[in-house]
Amino acid sequence: MGRKEAAMRRITVLIFVASLLGSVSAVSAQSFVGTEVKISESNKPVALIDGWFEATRKVGPEPANSEVDRRQALGAFIWAFSTPGFSEVYAGPVWYPTPNIELSFGVGIENADKPLRMGTAFLYLGAEYTVFSAYENGGSGYWYKVTVTKKVAGRWSAGFHSRRFSPTGPLFEYRPNGRYTIWTAFGPDIEPRERPLKLVVGLNVGLP
Repeated sequence: MGRKEAAMRRITVLIFVASLLGSVSAVSAQSFVGTEVKISESNKPVALIDGWFEATRKVGPEPANSEVDRRQALGAFIWAFSTPGFSEVYAGPVWYPTPNIELSFGVGIENADKPLRMGTAFLYLGAEYTVFSAYENGGSGYWYKVTVTKKVAGRWSAGFHSRRFSPTGPLFEYRPNGRYTIWTAFGPDIEPRERPLKLVVGLNVGLP
């Protein structure tokens, strides 16, 4: 068995374990599983699946009011991602410097000749705005994602999306309820010289 095949097997097992963890112990509102389809004018459509599984544990006495200050919590996450030709999974701690901000750093593996992969992420959850950024690097190269959204009307949000190998441009989200998010982003892939237009349509399902 080659190194890539062995890494793929390990990643498959870890993604399965991550799914179990997410279904039984993730207590953060940020935990989700997602799927999306990416359509490009220069390539065939590509599907992927991903998931973020986050758990927090309260430390110290309960606050006097009913709201838990997340600065008094310890957090951990598992991130898993798979698309044809590439899969990864990594995990690490989550730090909450304020109730609205999450900072995370993880280490894991990918299916590359050098399987070590690391990633870091920032999340701000405001009453009107949400800001997310992530950066990864490993044997297959670097990857990034940046999104900024604002609630605009009822269950609709709009904003900006940029991700490597994906569109950079407007982002729209629709949340029929508190658990499901349907989203789409459209624009050019800014790295290739040709800058092909790409469209991504996705569905995220929050975990209880």
